[in-house]
Amino acid sequence: MTDMKIFRVIGTYRDVRNGFTQAFKFELRALKEKEAKEKVCSELGSKHRISRRFINIERVEVVGDPSEVENSMIQYFASENAKIIR
Repeated sequence: MTDMKIFRVIGTYRDVRNGFTQAFKFELRALKEKEAKEKVCSELGSKHRISRRFINIERVEVVGDPSEVENSMIQYFASENAKIIR
């Protein structure tokens, strides 16, 4: 079984309706960097109706230590105490 990694994706998006640029930072679990980028684009497009061509991903980094994660839910699932329910 492949281990899930925690990624921090940082970038900006341009909202053409309002004409402003907004910064974002996502922390999520994924197997590969490509999957993390896809999830971020999907979330921004779904929640903010932003086209992928207006999303600029500046940096994708792997978070090695779960205690560095700011999102408490991601931090919990990355910990050893997380229970797996089947």
